[in-house]
Amino acid sequence: MIEKFTMHDILVRPMDNSDQEIVVELRNRPEIIQGLGESLSKFTNKMFVQELAMADEYAIERSGQVVGGILFNEILIDEGEIDDTGREISYYLEPNYWGLGIMFNSLNTLIKRLPKNGIDHLQAEVFLENQRSMDLLKRLNFVEEVQLMDPLALKAKSIWSLQISKK
Repeated sequence: MIEKFTMHDILVRPMDNSDQEIVVELRNRPEIIQGLGESLSKFTNKMFVQELAMADEYAIERSGQVVGGILFNEILIDEGEIDDTGREISYYLEPNYWGLGIMFNSLNTLIKRLPKNGIDHLQAEVFLENQRSMDLLKRLNFVEEVQLMDPLALKAKSIWSLQISKK
């Protein structure tokens, strides 16, 4: 887990149980549901608790209010083994803060700190209709690997990857 850090008026910190109410509210906003592909079911308190236990999650705060989150999930490789050096990344931000550089700066700083935790590559999945997210990944130097159809959401998506240098 990466320690908290600040950038201007933004605090990025490990997420905890006290964030449950606001995160559940955020994750059920239509704009966020669409980007995360959670349209199949409502994001619940139970899902929050399960996700918090299984992933490295970070809250993004502005003026003391959680406005977004970043998740690093384990990646499964051959025969169900966990890739110890890679993570799948997901992220979301309150729509009023889109386009302000908050997510770019938060992700960029977190990514630079990942090698200290043994992580050297990331993967992200993005629906093709989510141009903002694809533009963000490009700015962070992710490379689009493949496009395919998501079998649950029945929408086209692309898979992106990033090799992290250990500078």
